Amino acid sequence: MKRNKLSLAVTSAMGIASIAGALATGAAYSDEGLEEIVVTGSLIKKAEGFESSSPVVVASAEEIQQTGISKIEDFLSSLPQISTGDNSYISNGASGNATVNLRGMGSSRTLVLINGRRMGAGGAYNSSAADVNQIPTAMIDRIEVLTGGASTVYGADAVAGVVNFVLRDDFEGVELTMGTSGFMHDNDNGYVGGLLDTAGFTYPT
Repeated sequence: MKRNKLSLAVTSAMGIASIAGALATGAAYSDEGLEEIVVTGSLIKKAEGFESSSPVVVASAEEIQQTGISKIEDFLSSLPQISTGDNSYISNGASGNATVNLRGMGSSRTLVLINGRRMGAGGAYNSSAADVNQIPTAMIDRIEVLTGGASTVYGADAVAGVVNFVLRDDFEGVELTMGTSGFMHDNDNGYVGGLLDTAGFTYPT
C-alpha cells in the first residue's frame, strides 16, 4: 500500500513538472516581439510606420488643382511612373478611352480602383480598361498609385500596379470649373509658297 502511494506521489510530481515546463516554454515564445503584419484586401492601406516593399505615390487634390489641369489623364501623364493612352475618338482601332499604363506593361495590366473598388471598363468598343476621364477632377480627394506589382492581392490585371482614386466625402451643393486655352499652329510649305509668289498667285497665310 505504501509503495502504491509512493508511486502515485512520484508520478504526480513528474506530471506537474512537465506542465510547468510547457507553460514556461509557451511564455518564453509569447514574450518574443513579433513584427506587425498588415493585410490589405480591397483597399490600399498605408498604416502608420509601415513601409511597403512596393512604394505608394500619393497626390492630393491641392496638388492637382495647383497644376491647372482639367482632365485627370493629363495629371497622371505628369507622373513618371505612368503613361496614358489618350484616344478621344473611336477610329482606326482606338477605343476612345483615356487609360492608365503603369511601367509600360499595358493598360490591361494596370488596375484602376475607386475608393478601393474595381472600376469597370470604360467603353463597349474594343476596351477592357477603365476610362479615367469618367472621374470628375473636382470629386477627387487624392490619388494613390501603387507602383509595384500587386497581382497576389488583386489578380492578373494588377501585374503592373494599382491606381486608386479616393473621392471626396464632404461634397455639398454645386461646383463649377471653367478654363480657357489657345494655340497658334503655322503649317505652311515655304517652297510651294515661293513658287506661288513667283507665279503671281495669292494664297492664305
